[in-house]
Amino acid sequence: MMGISATALAPKGPVGSTVGTRMVTISGTSVAAAMVPWTKSAVEVALHLRAYDPWPGAWSGGPAGEVKLFTPRIAEGRGQPGEVLDATGALVIACGDGAVQVAEVKASGGRRMAAVEWLRGRPIAVGDRLA
Repeated sequence: MMGISATALAPKGPVGSTVGTRMVTISGTSVAAAMVPWTKSAVEVALHLRAYDPWPGAWSGGPAGEVKLFTPRIAEGRGQPGEVLDATGALVIACGDGAVQVAEVKASGGRRMAAVEWLRGRPIAVGDRLA
């Protein structure tokens, strides 16, 4: 299990000093576990997206970079796992069995927004693959 140790974040000061610390724990395993398993069924993927909302956020990589996905629902459609099936009026992505429609996304460094808004300014098209 990888992560940031408490000693890496502790400020250096004389022994017994009253320097305040704020410990941050980031578990590399937890963040890696939040990667969307597109090969699973649409129900399992939807549950995965819900499980990691709001933190750390279920994420996937693609042509527009890393993106976190929120507010899923089961959709109709079939394709290769991670394949974008609709990128016009909604963001629909194929799973191992079925598909999910994602209502909200958060791009790296951006704010959480409606998927429709995000799609207006992103180079994602039907047939692209999310990993």
